Amino acid sequence: ARGASSNAGALVAIADRIDSLVGLFSVGLVPKSTADPFALRRAALGVVQTVIAAGYNVDLRDMVRISAGSIADQTGKDVPLDVQDAVLEFIAKRLEGYLLDNVGIRDDVVKTVLKVKRNERNVVLARALCETISAMINEDKEKIDMAQEAHSRAARLLNSIKDVSMDELVKREVIEETVDL
Repeated sequence: ARGASSNAGALVAIADRIDSLVGLFSVGLVPKSTADPFALRRAALGVVQTVIAAGYNVDLRDMVRISAGSIADQTGKDVPLDVQDAVLEFIAKRLEGYLLDNVGIRDDVVKTVLKVKRNERNVVLARALCETISAMINEDKEKIDMAQEAHSRAARLLNSIKDVSMDELVKREVIEETVDL
């Protein structure tokens, strides 16, 4: 079990990093391509790693909003929602890299899980979902391959039709099934 001081230390580290991200993003100091003079990528990755290591099941959007409110109280200037969203998106990119590089989750699984905004805001949930889906893929490989083949066939059929009526599609499918027998 984690002691109070390690929980306190983790919470302070997360809050400090999120405050730095929100504060610097709010004044336009967003990393550009390879330039990251304030180590914001490292700070965002630190948020991801600390939240996962501590097992905090939190919505990062709430933490960013609290930080933005605190900054607004101190400066008298609101942090716009688009800046808050940019911070969340920035952290989500670090989460994606973490899941790919550190956890070893497949790219398609990570992208699918993170496509749902709620998942990218809760890093513990995102990791658990990625690991669960990966385990299911490994266990049910044959079923997944069959489902992918069925999907591919349907997609090919849909792509091949342009201005074809539903009756014509049904006739084509009946003919294909008869020929396959």
